Amino acid sequence: MSRDNEFWRYSLQVYAQRGVSELALNWQNQYGLNVNVLLWCSWLESQDIALTEKLLNSALIGIEAWDTEIIKPLRAVRQTAAGLAANRNFLPAIDLSKPIAVRRAEKSLKPLLLAAELDAEQSLQAWLYERLVAYLAEPESLQRHTGAECTNVALYLARVFAGEDPAEISIKAMQWTKLCAKSEAL
Repeated sequence: MSRDNEFWRYSLQVYAQRGVSELALNWQNQYGLNVNVLLWCSWLESQDIALTEKLLNSALIGIEAWDTEIIKPLRAVRQTAAGLAANRNFLPAIDLSKPIAVRRAEKSLKPLLLAAELDAEQSLQAWLYERLVAYLAEPESLQRHTGAECTNVALYLARVFAGEDPAEISIKAMQWTKLCAKSEAL
C-alpha cells in the first residue's frame, strides 16, 4: 500500500489552506463528517472521476473499523490530553511546584499524539487510494464527470447532512469546493 500518493499530497496541500481545516473540523465535530472521506471526494473530483453510490458505500464500509477503532480513539486521547494539560489541577502525579516538568510533558505528549493520529489517517487515505485503483480496473469506472462541479462532495455531504434541504447541501458542497479550488490554483 502506497502511503505517499497523489491523494495524500493533495490532502496536505488542501488542508493547509486558510479556511479548509476550520470548516472540515467544524463539520466533523458537529455532524460526524469524516474529513478524510471529504478530502477523497474532493480529490476524485479534481481528477475528473465520478464517485458512484457503490464506490462511496464500499469506501465507507471499508474504513469504518479503522476509523472507529484507531483514529477516533487517538483523536479523543489527543483532545483530552490537550484539555487536561490546560487544567494543571488535573496533574496530581506531577509535582506542580515544578511547572517546568508540566511544560515538558505538554510539549512532548502533544506532538506524539498528533503524529500517531496523522499516521493513522495517512494509512486510511492509502486504503482509500488503493480502493480507487481497484475500482478503476473495473469496467463501470469509465464513468467520468459530466462537468458539474461538486457532485462527489455533494454525494457525501448528502449522507452527512441527511434530512437537510438539498439546496443547502449544494451550497455547502460549493463552499467546500471553492475552498479547495483556491489551493489547486496555487
